[in-house]
Amino acid sequence: MLSVLQGPPGPPPPPGPVGPQSPFPFQVPWEAQQELNRIQSDPNLTKQQYEDQMNQWANKYGVKDKYDAYKKNIDDQRTKAQQELDEALKALPKYYRQLRKIENDNTLTRAQAAQKKQELLNTLTPKQKRAAQFLENLFAPDYAKRPSPGPMRPGPYGPGPYGPGPYGPRPGPYRPYGPIIQTFLPEV
Repeated sequence: MLSVLQGPPGPPPPPGPVGPQSPFPFQVPWEAQQELNRIQSDPNLTKQQYEDQMNQWANKYGVKDKYDAYKKNIDDQRTKAQQELDEALKALPKYYRQLRKIENDNTLTRAQAAQKKQELLNTLTPKQKRAAQFLENLFAPDYAKRPSPGPMRPGPYGPGPYGPGPYGPRPGPYRPYGPIIQTFLPEV
């Protein structure tokens, strides 16, 4: 008997050893993978000890150049992410000070204020915009909060009375001729 969590039987697993896959975009032999797993799963290593053992591992298995390129790529990504965060932490306070000035300016019409807010929002990067909009909703008073998205529906095509329809199931009982036809039916 199958449980819902098991699902239908699938194809057999691929032959070969089972274990964590290499995090690197290059292949290493099975012995190297085993040693790599041992190094990466040791919680008692300091960062320096980890780096030393990883460098020894890469030298031992002849992948030092590939490992160094991988490590440089990871470091570059980390540096870029830190720089983006630092820039956002500088830009967002300035954005909110200017936004507060616009919101408190009683000489602007709603259209002028909306235009100035949009121009101000356009000074931010896409990630900074998302962060600003998230923070605005998070700290907005209850009357001004945007509603959270509702529960997910099961796909765009739900079953209708005669099969799936393009906009999901029809609301209410299905009346092919609408409520008008009911006025001509005799009451029972």
